[in-house]
Amino acid sequence: MAYSRSLSWSSDGGLAEIRDINGQLVAPQALNTIWWRRVMIAPDFDEGVDASARLLIPAECRAAMAGMMFVDFQGRWVNDPAAEVRADNKLVQLSAAIKAGLTVPNTLVSADPNQIRHFVEQAGGQAIVKVVRGTSEFSIPTRRVTADDLVDDTALEACPAIYQELIDGETHLRVHVFGRQTVAIQIESSHLDWRPDLQVPMRQVGLPDALSASFIALVQDLGLAMGIIDAKISQNGKIVFLEINPQGQFLFMEGLTGEPLSLYMAAFLTATEYL
Repeated sequence: MAYSRSLSWSSDGGLAEIRDINGQLVAPQALNTIWWRRVMIAPDFDEGVDASARLLIPAECRAAMAGMMFVDFQGRWVNDPAAEVRADNKLVQLSAAIKAGLTVPNTLVSADPNQIRHFVEQAGGQAIVKVVRGTSEFSIPTRRVTADDLVDDTALEACPAIYQELIDGETHLRVHVFGRQTVAIQIESSHLDWRPDLQVPMRQVGLPDALSASFIALVQDLGLAMGIIDAKISQNGKIVFLEINPQGQFLFMEGLTGEPLSLYMAAFLTATEYL
């Protein structure tokens, strides 16, 4: 983490100077790999600094540091920031998953009330709704949607949402892709979203080679080096891709299952080539 006063760059050909929280010089051009995750700069503000400045200063610091890295860093990104912005879009994810040969739920992204009602009707009333992007200010969980939820045109027209067929079943997969390595955790939960209740059976499972190759192809097609994939096994045994988080959390899964995901990640980050 850098302080604002420790960031310097010049257009005259001088290299960027960034100092870490301990005051040590970090030269971007000397780095081999950057794990670009949750870049945060939190200056120590005096009491007299107003609210607008408290928002502006960290944003300016992040932009300056990112620019220095983009210009001077020549190593491997985990993940490339531009690719990650694109890959974080759920429409892009679904399209890439189809291209990689994965099964995805029937999906509609729309703010058209008639199309939405028709889609849910065609799904036999077995559908879910989730946000396209969401906001960092609060969380909106994925939930089931029925015809009773679709009577207010004004609400439906307010903004697009993602509507998908409900994938029946209680077996979920969390697939960690580190370069060319995949590590899958199987989760047994009756909840639509298993994450609020972690006191459920979880274990590491192997994936068929073809499926593992498809997950890796998805990550590569998105221009990513790593990604954490959520999937579900339907009642007829089909594995269905749901979404990918380019910088998904995995340490909590290590604690719950004992699978050494941090070691896999460390080996991936320090490898001379992607594993």
